[in-house]
Amino acid sequence: MTRLYDRRHIENFKKQYDLQMSRYEAMANGGDGGSPAKRGLNASGSIRELHHFDWEDDDFSELVLKIKDAIRASEGFSEEDAAIDESKTVTESVITLLRPLSRDDIIDVLNSIAEEFGVMEPEDDEDE
Repeated sequence: MTRLYDRRHIENFKKQYDLQMSRYEAMANGGDGGSPAKRGLNASGSIRELHHFDWEDDDFSELVLKIKDAIRASEGFSEEDAAIDESKTVTESVITLLRPLSRDDIIDVLNSIAEEFGVMEPEDDEDE
């Protein structure tokens, strides 16, 4: 992974780097990392079973976080930049989740979130 990290800006290596990172991110969420490449090997099982059998989900989360922190540091990101970058990721995830909903459902979800965080007063249910 270190060699891929160092070469992640080179097009041929970017795809491989992105694939490996997606596997680690999936394993951080309980996934198995998929099947290993079939290069004449007679291997069976998932990447997690074959190479990371004693790792917990949190181990993968920590690895992914350290890699992302290293990338931010190497690219001159400050902690504030990292927080902004993370905020964009969260925002993009929320948008992806809400996109299939109707306008009214989206409004209800966003209002509920605002109420939960105390940035909006709860609605009175008298009018219903």
